[in-house]
Amino acid sequence: MIHESTLQSTLQSTLQSNLESTLESTLQSNLESTLQSNLQSTLQSTLQSINPRIHHVPNHSFPT
Repeated sequence: MIHESTLQSTLQSTLQSNLESTLESTLQSNLESTLQSNLQSTLQSTLQSINPRIHHVPNHSFPT
């Protein structure tokens, strides 16, 4: 028969290990998706702000 203390410590270490790996993967996944969406929105807004300037450049080079 397994001693209660051994069982308890085994259970505790198993739980801790599971919790750590779950937390790690959840955090990593959250971080990745947050970073990706931040980058995407930053890139999109940067492109939108640059785009009109690019369109205006040729107009200035040709006098009407």
